[in-house]
Amino acid sequence: MRTSDDWVEVGPGGVVEAYTVTRAEFPGYPPPPHALAYVRLDGAGTAMANFVEGLDLEGDRPPLAIGDRVRAVFAPDRQGRIRDFHFEPEPGARGVPETSGARGVPETSGARGVPETSGARGVPETSGARGVPET
Repeated sequence: MRTSDDWVEVGPGGVVEAYTVTRAEFPGYPPPPHALAYVRLDGAGTAMANFVEGLDLEGDRPPLAIGDRVRAVFAPDRQGRIRDFHFEPEPGARGVPETSGARGVPETSGARGVPETSGARGVPETSGARGVPET
């Protein structure tokens, strides 16, 4: 691995690697329910987490799936904080793209390559992180 202090242009689009929906209330955060996703931006070698807005969090289907495409949207008035941006689904994005190599992973699976029958029972379908229950 080569280290560098050079800036690398990434995104603004990326792929959901994990997600969760929470109904817990936290000071300074938007009112629940809200979704958070771990997203690997295009051109990046690692992922970052932030809120995902523009989702139906009250429906019967999980609001996201591993492999969904999202895009970073920046606030007009930035303050140098993580809340200066959020993710939104890209139009028409839903589920694992055919080119991802992750075919056969159920849409409700929260861990790439881990089928629902893997022993992760008790993890809510809307949770994208194995072993992290929805609160």
